[in-house]
Amino acid sequence: MIHATLEKKGNVTYVCPKISGMDQISYEIIDMEKLYEAIHKGIPLALDGVCAEGFSMKEYRKKYGVSEDDKVEIKIDFITNSIFCGKDGIAADFSNCQFAAVDMESGIMLDDNIFYYGRVDFSYSFIGDLDFSMKGCRFIDCNVYFAYTVFGNKDIYFNETVFDDEKCEVVFSGTDFGEEGEVSLDYMKGINGSIEFYKCSF
Repeated sequence: MIHATLEKKGNVTYVCPKISGMDQISYEIIDMEKLYEAIHKGIPLALDGVCAEGFSMKEYRKKYGVSEDDKVEIKIDFITNSIFCGKDGIAADFSNCQFAAVDMESGIMLDDNIFYYGRVDFSYSFIGDLDFSMKGCRFIDCNVYFAYTVFGNKDIYFNETVFDDEKCEVVFSGTDFGEEGEVSLDYMKGINGSIEFYKCSF
């Protein structure tokens, strides 16, 4: 369980979660409305050391009147060293998105993030021919879904990810992994629940 305190530094509010086995680190609380606005304007996300609470494509669609059937394009430079805290059962909802990378060599970089208490969902999203990395991420009380996600002919990295909930599940259902890339799960720790590959395409 994460216990957190808030502190102000100038005009910026920080959250300081105390995580078992880790030092207390301050994360700048990001305004979700501004984050959704950046996505809507096509501004690449470059986030490091922030706290996002209840990041949800459902909320984004509601705000901007986007149909559930239409993919939302998300441009990513990097999202690293941040914490996604659950709200209404959602820690991070990237479902039905079209991902685009600023740096085609780096691809989609989501390294060293913490996802806490809720669903982490990339279902029905399109990654395409981009490397996708969640190296060093930590999942606490989360289930992770990649149902019908489409990856291309690049590499997928889950190296050194840590799962702190023994009931956590990682589900790849109907997932298209492309034909040439590699899926790396090296040094993954704590997954006492299950990793499910169901009707996937490699």
